[in-house]
Amino acid sequence: MIDSDKGVLMKDTILLVGNNDIYINFVESELTNADFDVIISSSLSAIEALMKEEEIKLIISEEKFLDNIFYLRESGHNQPIVAIYKYYDEDFILEALDKGVDDCISILCSRKLFLAKIKNILKRFYRNFDVIKYKDITFTSNNNNFYIKGTSLELTKLEKQLLLEFLKNTNKILSRDSLLENVWSENFNIQLRTVNVAVKRLRDKINLYMGDDYIKSVRGQGYLFS
Repeated sequence: MIDSDKGVLMKDTILLVGNNDIYINFVESELTNADFDVIISSSLSAIEALMKEEEIKLIISEEKFLDNIFYLRESGHNQPIVAIYKYYDEDFILEALDKGVDDCISILCSRKLFLAKIKNILKRFYRNFDVIKYKDITFTSNNNNFYIKGTSLELTKLEKQLLLEFLKNTNKILSRDSLLENVWSENFNIQLRTVNVAVKRLRDKINLYMGDDYIKSVRGQGYLFS
């Protein structure tokens, strides 16, 4: 991902569900060396907080924490999930897939193969995503609808395009010029003030359902969706 305002390559963040032991530290080292940001946690409450605060692109779980994965799936989190294991165990793999895991990878495979599998999962998932979930907001592409805590959000076509742009760029500042280019790309007569008005209307609609202000104005720079 590239931050269009700063021209800086943003690292994808991977959540490792497991204990801080040699098993997990090995995986963390491989991912870090491959230029991923890695967060490690085994506490379900900490994981839930991280899912709200961070833009997690992929979850990798140690085999003994599969119940946490099942809970995340039941709670509506749709990031791709990988279960890692050491020795081949068909029963474990079947259980993992049944609990919502997208793939199972042995850490005994070569570093090259392990990283290729991880990158392929990310490429597949984010090229053809059907659902985007960020905190309490969910977008489903099959009906082009947004939901807050399961309740459908009534938005105009323009507001949907604007909110989708924010969801694709969470936790980074979007300038008014970039919003104008990406959301109003077919209308060259729109002024920056129109962007301000549209963002305010979208913010007001979201705030009817939420106590938090998801869309924040950053003086002199634009807007931050976080």
